[in-house]
Amino acid sequence: MAITLSNTIQNVRFRFANGPAGQFFRWWGEELRNAMPSQLRARMQYARRKLLIQFSDGELVFSIDSDKTVQSLDTVSVDQDPQLQKQQVQNLIHRHELVEVNRDLLLPESVVLHTHVVMPLAAEANLSQALAYEMDRHTPFSVEEIFYCWHNPSRDREAGQIRFDLYVTPREAVEAQID
Repeated sequence: MAITLSNTIQNVRFRFANGPAGQFFRWWGEELRNAMPSQLRARMQYARRKLLIQFSDGELVFSIDSDKTVQSLDTVSVDQDPQLQKQQVQNLIHRHELVEVNRDLLLPESVVLHTHVVMPLAAEANLSQALAYEMDRHTPFSVEEIFYCWHNPSRDREAGQIRFDLYVTPREAVEAQID
């Protein structure tokens, strides 16, 4: 019951956000933001930051994504004691006030499969479930072996289709980055 309700809510959000009403509210929100005093806009933007984490050349590289601007913060070597690493990361998070921001793990393109997918428009209501069911048709993986997301959905109502970009990465690639 809870899963069905969660899927229903997710589908309504998806359809609303990508429909005409969603486009209107995005435009309206942008106009309201532009009408605000600059100090208030800066505070709102500060709250929308994301912490970007990337593994590169034996180091964890930390950056902040603040509305299309990426600022490098610090690096932490992975060749040191795990407790020291943990403490350095915690210090970095507290020093830059990042305790409650979203965190994204950036993966190299070599471990991410990108493909264009076309599905029946009826699948939009349960796109996550439909993708899970048909993942092996669109990728060489089963849904249990991967993490995935989709972006840029567009509807072709005349053809009765939804098109989007599907990004897939094997779970082991992500788990290796996290460990």
